Amino acid sequence: MNVELWYLEESRLFFCTKKAAQCGFGILLLCCMLTGCGKETVSLTEPADPETEITEITTTAAAEKEPSYLCYVKNLDGNGKLIASVPHFTQTETYLTACESLAAVSMLRYYGVSITPEEFIEQYLPVTDYPMWSPEDNLLHGEHPQKYFLGDPMAADGYGCYNGPIAAGVNKIADGLAIEMNGTSLKNLCERYIDIGQPVLIWASMNMDPVIPGHSWLLPDGEEFTFLCPEHALVLIGYDDACYYFSDSMKEAPIVSYPKEQVETAYLAFGRMAVIFDPARLKDVPEGMRAEHPAQVIYGDYEYEPEIPEIEVIPVPEETEPAPVQVIPETEFPPAPATEPQPEVPPIPEEPPVPEEAAETTVPVITEDHEPELP
Repeated sequence: MNVELWYLEESRLFFCTKKAAQCGFGILLLCCMLTGCGKETVSLTEPADPETEITEITTTAAAEKEPSYLCYVKNLDGNGKLIASVPHFTQTETYLTACESLAAVSMLRYYGVSITPEEFIEQYLPVTDYPMWSPEDNLLHGEHPQKYFLGDPMAADGYGCYNGPIAAGVNKIADGLAIEMNGTSLKNLCERYIDIGQPVLIWASMNMDPVIPGHSWLLPDGEEFTFLCPEHALVLIGYDDACYYFSDSMKEAPIVSYPKEQVETAYLAFGRMAVIFDPARLKDVPEGMRAEHPAQVIYGDYEYEPEIPEIEVIPVPEETEPAPVQVIPETEFPPAPATEPQPEVPPIPEEPPVPEEAAETTVPVITEDHEPELP
């Protein structure tokens, strides 16, 4: 309900109460107003971050049933937090360019939704063709990754997609379950969601490598679009003073960490795109897709100590000077072994002088008009 309408409605109720009191019915109507007349009490929650203008209006009944995932949050050294129960998928064999879908399925499974990567890709993910070359203008033409996954998620040459198609696919399962986030800092995402046990799907680059321009093509509206590389999506599950922790489908380890500065740079390059899930919408998931899971919807306080698997730490590359070349002094070389004296080789005799050639004999020349006399 809109807050202004609520205030107007309450004001009208007060006016009616005052008039009714003059007629002798004030006490009865005042009791109705104080009890809300059967309506749910409305509370206004102010946005925690000034850069994201969000006004949430929740009812008291909904707040009482808000699921809690705090039991899955592990405290790390310092002020760090880690969600240790997020399922992990890898894309190295079958889902070669399906990082966005695998991250979405990881979060769905965390919240107790029974679904496989194949089912999400085939039934829910909006997919379109690769950008195609046009002989008319000799240019590539294609869709925007904010609307579709471009190419084949199972193939090595698939392009990828942004948070729009992922949110659209998840919301086919339960309307409003996925919420697109754009422009929110990682610090605020951690404080709002990681701290209360809710993972976040973010867009960055593979291995947090530098982002470079890729292929460009014309969109249906004629605008030129450039795909950034190497685009990647992964699930943010924790942080500490130095690193952010992820379920990264590019890695075999279920939990990896990257230095904060590298993550923030890669995250900013893709416009600070993210997707969160609204646990209050899990009630709308079809019953056939609800499954038992360690991180299913929980009400109340439970004691739980999650097991943290081994974390693969990605170190910060440092510029190091080449190791000095070790020079071995000559005195450390072993002396050459002694050899026995060899017999002297006799000198080769000189060749005798060549005798001068004998004088050439004169051979008479026979011509046509002269014949030699015969003896």
